[in-house]
Amino acid sequence: MPHAFLTKPGELSQIVHGIARTTALIGDTRVKFGTPFLEASGRSALIPCLVLEPNRRQWFYIQVKKKGGDRYLLRLDPTTPAVRTAGVRLAIAYLASLLAQQPPEGQVDPANISEYFAVLQTNPDGRRQLLEGLRRKTARQMRAAELRQQARRFQIALDFLQPPLRWDEVFARRAPVEIEIGPGKGKFLLEQAQAHPERNYLGIEWSGRYLKVLAERIPRANLQNVRLLPADARTVFREWIPPGSVARVHVYYPDPWWKKRHAKYRLFSEEFLQNLEKALEPGGTFHFATDVGRVYGEVCELAGRTAGLRKVHEKVYRAGRERPPGRTNFEIKKWQSGSDIFEAIWEKS
Repeated sequence: MPHAFLTKPGELSQIVHGIARTTALIGDTRVKFGTPFLEASGRSALIPCLVLEPNRRQWFYIQVKKKGGDRYLLRLDPTTPAVRTAGVRLAIAYLASLLAQQPPEGQVDPANISEYFAVLQTNPDGRRQLLEGLRRKTARQMRAAELRQQARRFQIALDFLQPPLRWDEVFARRAPVEIEIGPGKGKFLLEQAQAHPERNYLGIEWSGRYLKVLAERIPRANLQNVRLLPADARTVFREWIPPGSVARVHVYYPDPWWKKRHAKYRLFSEEFLQNLEKALEPGGTFHFATDVGRVYGEVCELAGRTAGLRKVHEKVYRAGRERPPGRTNFEIKKWQSGSDIFEAIWEKS
């Protein structure tokens, strides 16, 4: 939400007095304010605003809300159905500057629209060019926000469900299920889902920065057989996966958590491998790859102690020799930098 703060003494009714019918041309954008509407409590006011920018005309309200003491919040009114364009952000910045300049003078905190205050401080000849750049930037941000909104229909919210998961409800169809733990930016997950529309794919990702990337990429791919679960995979496999319901589990390049005090964050343990084996259907497979020899040895040892898992494939891609399949960008990057790549597959017998 675009917003700014104003620190200024006086009652709100006095601060917004005289704004009505104020108009300004800023670069290629015209801003006009109407008569303020003051709430009965005197702690909030709505200021009508008309913004005319290239190819768009919008009426909306800017809310000026008392936050405590002499500090006020200026933002797009949450109930206003307006597109948050560069012109809307510019109008909030202009209103804050205008209110601050009226006696007695106040101070402005530009918050998350500082670039629009910079436009106001630029000479008139340079404003149009700055606004064009901000308009392109805002369009990209709006598109990303739209994709993240669309991604919600691909995400599973465990807060509203009871274990175990029902795959026919999660994917709205019956099909073999494959799970990737830690899909990162989604290269393997999305490529496999596109190549095999007859299968369902679930990505379990806990990292916030990767969730943000996936939230934009999944809607772009428009794949109906992909779902994303923001959760700890250890909890998911312990409590949420129906026994014998998963065809394949993929884990590629898990964080090794080198430090001893971080051992509690490591994915693999005897308990986790037992839960993974329980989740696999008969003949189901667990696919694993890492660039860390120690991690590979530990996983092989744990899997070897897990009843029902039988190693059916093992391969090492030596640095500078045989190229790995390129399941992830990280995989190719590590191999090119001189790391060996270790991979193995276990089958549930």
